[in-house]
Amino acid sequence: MKIQTYKQFDLTYCSNIHPGDSWEEIFSNLKINIPLIKMKLSANKAFGIGLRLSNKAANQLLKDNNLNELKKWLNQNNCYVITLNGFVYGEFYKTSIKEKVYYPDWTNRKRNNFNNTLINISAQLCLPGNKIGFSTSPLAYKFYSKKVSNDLFCARASNYLLELVKELIKIYEKQGKIIHIDFEPEADCILENIQEMLLFFGEIILKKIALTLAKDLQISLFQARTHLVRHVRICYDVCHQAIQFEDHIKNFIALNQIGVRIGKIQISSALHFKLDQNEQNFLINKLNKFKDNVYLHQVTEKKSNGYLYKYRDLSEAINNLNKNRTSEWKVHFHLPIFNQKYANFLTTNQDIDDIIKFLRISALTSCLEIETYTWDILPKNRKLDLLSSISKEYEWVIIQFNN
Repeated sequence: MKIQTYKQFDLTYCSNIHPGDSWEEIFSNLKINIPLIKMKLSANKAFGIGLRLSNKAANQLLKDNNLNELKKWLNQNNCYVITLNGFVYGEFYKTSIKEKVYYPDWTNRKRNNFNNTLINISAQLCLPGNKIGFSTSPLAYKFYSKKVSNDLFCARASNYLLELVKELIKIYEKQGKIIHIDFEPEADCILENIQEMLLFFGEIILKKIALTLAKDLQISLFQARTHLVRHVRICYDVCHQAIQFEDHIKNFIALNQIGVRIGKIQISSALHFKLDQNEQNFLINKLNKFKDNVYLHQVTEKKSNGYLYKYRDLSEAINNLNKNRTSEWKVHFHLPIFNQKYANFLTTNQDIDDIIKFLRISALTSCLEIETYTWDILPKNRKLDLLSSISKEYEWVIIQFNN
């Protein structure tokens, strides 16, 4: 929905907070939850949806009359799809996915086929003159099992991306619709931080892929780069960059300097605390409640000398804790964004506030997506009911814009 005082921004939430990997489950969740949330937040105005699709659901959506039924339901309820989440290919709920969340990687034809399906769906949901993006994985998990050289990996991933961009250009030129792919950096992945994103765009996309695209389409290098920055963007997840102790504003400035666009900002908050000798046992006992067998919760520890040490998962960080040191921890665990403190810990919601202040004077993107997919595994005594929590997150964002 449009933020009334800043109508250049479209605020939504990601439907991955609702469990479901088949289209039947996903559509059922939309029909149950969206009207209730819309009634409270945007009763008489159009309401944008952030739609998460697995590969299974995406293919099911294109079968029979499912897509037309979705369009009809959207029209009847004064709703529209503003963005898709295509990060996770397979199952995402109530099963141990951990590092499998990054499979298949960008060198795998399965990922490319999934991306093509998302492009097809996006093009059918997008109106002429409008745009829809979909977030995707950060190429691959750094610790994936297959031993492939960096050069070979980049070549394969680049070839697949080039195929997709050519299709996006056709849609743009024939239908006037902008469909963009939004790479989402995440800890322990090939694209982990903004420095790596800058190198990926600067050295791979805007150089190597641009040269090939210019040659294949017989256009200038400038035209090729124009197409690429239109159709390949970044999904900036606040939690993901916060846990790496990055400066968001410096990130935005650096991306802008080389012409990289942000497809959407995912508004999310991480677990944050300072560990010292006097509170270690107490905090560790509390922290153990955030361990689970479903998702990875990467940890970055900032030592007193400023050095950053990274752990692949929260359980590993706790098990390797040296009890004689002091440090600052940030944990990849998406908490309700309105909480400054959570279960004896701090959160990184101040990072969100800082970004919103910057957005007031610099419209980096039109799409803002609240993402708190870990709601289902939050400590039970610390959470509101789901719909109340979602509504409160919307209200908190709007208040920050108005302050």
